[in-house]
Amino acid sequence: MRAFLFAGRALTAHDTSFGEALAAAHRARARPLCLCTGKGVAMYVARLGAGFVLKRMPGTGSLHAPGCPSKGPPIVPTPIGTRGTTDGEESWTSLTVSFSLAKRGPPPTAPQSSEPARTSTAQRDGLTLAGFLHYLWNEAELNKWQPSFAGRRSWATVRRRLLAASLGKTIGPRPLTELLYIPEVFSVERRREIRERRLAAWAPCVQSPEGTGRLMVLIGELKQVTPTSYGSRIVIKHVPDRSFRDEQDGRRWATWNLHANAKPAGRDGRHWLVVATFSANVVGMPFIEEATAVPTNRYWLLEDAGFSAHIPSAALRSRWTGSDISDHPTVNP
Repeated sequence: MRAFLFAGRALTAHDTSFGEALAAAHRARARPLCLCTGKGVAMYVARLGAGFVLKRMPGTGSLHAPGCPSKGPPIVPTPIGTRGTTDGEESWTSLTVSFSLAKRGPPPTAPQSSEPARTSTAQRDGLTLAGFLHYLWNEAELNKWQPSFAGRRSWATVRRRLLAASLGKTIGPRPLTELLYIPEVFSVERRREIRERRLAAWAPCVQSPEGTGRLMVLIGELKQVTPTSYGSRIVIKHVPDRSFRDEQDGRRWATWNLHANAKPAGRDGRHWLVVATFSANVVGMPFIEEATAVPTNRYWLLEDAGFSAHIPSAALRSRWTGSDISDHPTVNP
């Protein structure tokens, strides 16, 4: 049984006083030790809603014993210029992304030019939408599987772990927890309160009358894509009462459509995840800006597992040297 040292007392996650020890360590800004080795490896305690979670400190994965859940190399090399400092508070990691989180109005009419259009390269070194999904999936340790997880890894579990993994991370000046929308499990009996929470969560991305404003990031399971006169209607599982509008030409959904036509969604146990930037209008209609669909198997393991190796090193900036996978010993798989 994995044990941790709190103020000279060894506890496991199953001990009744474990929660109290987490809270006390958080108040004292103490560093509990993972006792997977003789000397122990320092961890830190982060707040998760009304509770707390024990996480691996960035840059320490290689110090843990083989077989310890916190063992592992950094996802990416330490970026040049990263400062290994801390002010005693919880760590944070700033992500650089290649997708925009700002919606701008239509550009002013300009004379036609024979020169090819130039695209900005300022954001090209950041995480793409797919790269962002893979990074967060690894942080949530959803890339791991063992037989004891069977029957326990549902969408509710996936959502809970992703939200926990988003703690302590920012994109620009904004906390990732404020940018991320991951739908909760839908219930007909609770549909009104779920809708109210959803509209409250979308408030930061409601667009101005000029069509400008902020965007949020959606992670959800794709259920249906229907061509329409304006583009495509996207239905996300657990958001059955409000479809997303995509006013592009629909080609970005071609891979999913080929899969769905060959084998109806869900018949082979596969899940298709959508990661997209979106905005909403004043009545709560969501509009997709950029999107990609990524398949997982029935156990929610990303099928293109080698993708995370292509996350660019310039995409992460951490207050501590390195950017490792977080460890959540108190969260069920």
